[in-house]
Amino acid sequence: MGTAIRSTNRQFNDAIFLHKAACGWWPWRKHSAGYQRSPPIVSKLHYLVEGWFGDVLVTTFPCFLVTEETKRALLEMGFSGTTFADAEVTTSEAFHEGQPGPELPPFVWLKVNGQPGRYEFAISSDYRLVISKRVLDFLESLGIPLAIVYPFEHPQEQR
Repeated sequence: MGTAIRSTNRQFNDAIFLHKAACGWWPWRKHSAGYQRSPPIVSKLHYLVEGWFGDVLVTTFPCFLVTEETKRALLEMGFSGTTFADAEVTTSEAFHEGQPGPELPPFVWLKVNGQPGRYEFAISSDYRLVISKRVLDFLESLGIPLAIVYPFEHPQEQR
């Protein structure tokens, strides 16, 4: 797997969060608009995990999941731009063969609906997760070793 790439410039307010993968996908996602729409509208999420390396936030386009423990901690700290929903999370045969020891923690769907620069969780115009520095610091403290993070340039700052 790839290594985490961290921005050395920690003087930013918002960050783009990318994830190198929990090696998961959703073969049984249900959405109302089908695959003709990008991103698809997902109304029920089933996330099949093929490998997991401890990250408390995982992604699969266009959805994000966090551990139940992370959800509780986020609710305690207070934040903006997201709600939570149930997700069906299962493990594949490859997961059990490749990682026979670890037990997967419970995950919930992190439904992001904020706008960059206005909310702590947001989606950029190219459908990437944008988080505030406060949320980034918090997630790093819980563990996101495979995340790729770089500063988010607000549209009004772009040239």
